[in-house]
Amino acid sequence: MSAFPFQIRRLAAEPSHIFLKPIQDGAVAIHETNIDLSRHEATGQISDATPSQFTKGQNMKYLLSATAASALMAGTAFAGNIEPAPVEPVIAPAPAPVFTSPNWTGFYAGGQLGYANVDSDFPGDRDGDGFIGGLVLGYDYDLGNNWVIGGGFDYDWADIDYGDGGVNESTMESMWRAKVRGGYKIGNGLLYATTGYVNADTNNRGDNDGYFLGGGYEHMVSDQFSVGGEVLHHLFDDFTGSSDIDVTTAQVRATFRF
Repeated sequence: MSAFPFQIRRLAAEPSHIFLKPIQDGAVAIHETNIDLSRHEATGQISDATPSQFTKGQNMKYLLSATAASALMAGTAFAGNIEPAPVEPVIAPAPAPVFTSPNWTGFYAGGQLGYANVDSDFPGDRDGDGFIGGLVLGYDYDLGNNWVIGGGFDYDWADIDYGDGGVNESTMESMWRAKVRGGYKIGNGLLYATTGYVNADTNNRGDNDGYFLGGGYEHMVSDQFSVGGEVLHHLFDDFTGSSDIDVTTAQVRATFRF
């Protein structure tokens, strides 16, 4: 048994087939192959050659099936020449802005101004109304879960006449409050409820203690300045032994925070 080299080439005219080209005389039987990926060709040896059947230098082409050609050449035809595709950079989307509400912890001081209505149930008394305004001072504590609690003091001056217009005519001159409040943060604002102790003083009926209920909204304009509004309803039972008095106030306020 003798062996002769051979070459397998893919012809451009027939891309789905490859052909065997004998290098020396002999019958074709593939003994071993060596595939050169860079040249896109395979070389090997032909064994079981019979010199009488072929002459040296004669070109014989043996057609392999398209299936065999595909299996041999598909993975190697262009393996050495194709550059890897460029990898597009992955641009991560910008994170969505996260809104954080301001921290309400701290002291505050400021002023308020508004309207008050005095309602007396003493026989013959008439209601009175007018302006009221004063100072506010307090402290808030932000619980960190959108809830805020706090306490403070208000002092208002007033000049509101009420009574029968005669000897029983009186003037509401001032009110002061010790209050607590609790509220829920809404963006930069605080919606809250409040209650506490109140004392009211008049010009000729003395002063009297009571309590109040109410609520309001305060908006943080900056870290150190806020504005808001508040409505309170005050109740005085048996004011100086003569009558029950209800006082309703509605005021706007502005405070500096520190």
